[in-house]
Amino acid sequence: MTWFFLYYEYQREELIMKLRKQIAVKATSKAAVKDQLISIKPSDHSMKPVPCDFDPNKHIFKFVTKKGNNVKLGNIASWSTVYSAKPVFIKYLNGYVQGTCGKECSNKNGCEKACYVDRSYYKPCVPYGHAMNTIGLRTAREKVFADLDKQLTKSRTISMVRLNQSGDIESENEFLMWCRLAEKHPNVKFYIYTKQYKHVERPLLNGMVPENFQVNYSIWHKHGIEDFNRVKHVKNVSAFVYDDGELYMDIPKTDYCAAYDDKGHMNHKITCAVCKKCLNGKTKVIGCKAH
Repeated sequence: MTWFFLYYEYQREELIMKLRKQIAVKATSKAAVKDQLISIKPSDHSMKPVPCDFDPNKHIFKFVTKKGNNVKLGNIASWSTVYSAKPVFIKYLNGYVQGTCGKECSNKNGCEKACYVDRSYYKPCVPYGHAMNTIGLRTAREKVFADLDKQLTKSRTISMVRLNQSGDIESENEFLMWCRLAEKHPNVKFYIYTKQYKHVERPLLNGMVPENFQVNYSIWHKHGIEDFNRVKHVKNVSAFVYDDGELYMDIPKTDYCAAYDDKGHMNHKITCAVCKKCLNGKTKVIGCKAH
């Protein structure tokens, strides 16, 4: 009987320690999420928060693969983070999450005002999904990597991935994580648009970006031209120039994004999956009409 009670006490202590550990991990995860919420917006009748218990260490991060998510992409998987250079209110978290874009995307420069992502944020589930990805990259990056790596390993349909359909890179280490993922999956074509040139320049110039990862420098007016000129000799780098009538680069008409016509209207017959100018690296400077 003595041995029975000793064994019982041992099992009891083990269970208590396990529960304490789980509570500690959960508390740490909640604290990490709370740290990402800049301020709490008081609830009102027009915007009642939905109860949410988001834990980045338990959440399964995935590329979006639904074709209807962005009609322009076509059959391309995507990853998004919170857009804007300012804090964005996330209804399901009942707080603000700092956007991932830099000052280059502020309203002062006109980019954020014209951003198509802003038009999609009327659905609370959209910014919430972007916020989960953003918080994941900031607080549990290796968990994000492991989940996406697992998804790509199991998938038989994902052959192209657009990174940051919304948002931008926040650090060189984050960019290098994407490089690791692309290197691990050489049969998948990755591509990204960025105005955060400082985070990608060193890896590009030092051959740290795999061949299946195309980097597009987003250029608006004069912004980004000098940065692009420093890396344009690298094979998997292109310039993506937003044309609102004020241009500082020569772009042949044949090198414009085929998804939009001269008036900026979408051509639903052409998707990114069909065009592939931004993926294959054959077109060094790509133009896109304002839309």
